[in-house]
Amino acid sequence: GQSFVLSIFGFQAPLAALDAATGKTIRTYKDTNATEEVIASEGVLFLLVNDAPMNYNEYRPATNNIGQAKSRVEKEWPWDKRPRHIMAIRADTGETLWSKDYRIVPLTLAADKNAVYFHNGEKILRLNRNNGDQLWASEPISRLSAIPTKFGPTLVVYEDVVLFAGGDRSMTALSAKTGKTLWTAEHLRGGHNSPEDLLVVDDLVWSGAIAGGKDSGVFTGRDLYTGEVKNQFAPDVQTYWFHHRCYRAKATDRWL
Repeated sequence: GQSFVLSIFGFQAPLAALDAATGKTIRTYKDTNATEEVIASEGVLFLLVNDAPMNYNEYRPATNNIGQAKSRVEKEWPWDKRPRHIMAIRADTGETLWSKDYRIVPLTLAADKNAVYFHNGEKILRLNRNNGDQLWASEPISRLSAIPTKFGPTLVVYEDVVLFAGGDRSMTALSAKTGKTLWTAEHLRGGHNSPEDLLVVDDLVWSGAIAGGKDSGVFTGRDLYTGEVKNQFAPDVQTYWFHHRCYRAKATDRWL
């Protein structure tokens, strides 16, 4: 089929599909104004849409000090906990399959060939990807009490396991089929003013103490199904005093 790129052209503009070769707009998806997140899975787009009006005047800079500006944003615009629409749309035609309202923690929307998953602020939910109906809800899974704009929890679906780290130094593994907790463990401190790392490579769940120069730099790999520590390694260079760059770390099947 035709290759295309998904984008929005404004905070409150609809989602559009652009021809990957020419950049020309192929289609605009109906009722998708203010799309905040997009998950593409098996030919379907799962969107997180926020139709609450935005007051752009509130976002005008009040200081030229980056630290003060960051602190202001953290205090004044954390996650608002309002419900959003989850929309399921056929990527190739724009047909809306379903739309449901749920409260969703930022950056936790995920999907695989079987279902849709997210954290609602208290629990992780699994939805039927064909109609949006809830299939299960986990027991309460902890997270940061306030989610600032600089941060978002991490939810990963890998094979038949759902993994979650909410910024409170713990991570949890659930059965994707039942929602039952498989294990919980320490989630090591990574990133800086950004989402943190939860990496899965060859059935090992990795996190690293790499947020700053005072951290050990040790990466720990845990068994996907039990949480047992299977591998650890320290950096082979002297760690520098500075903090991690302001984005997630990267990984391949050979390198972290």
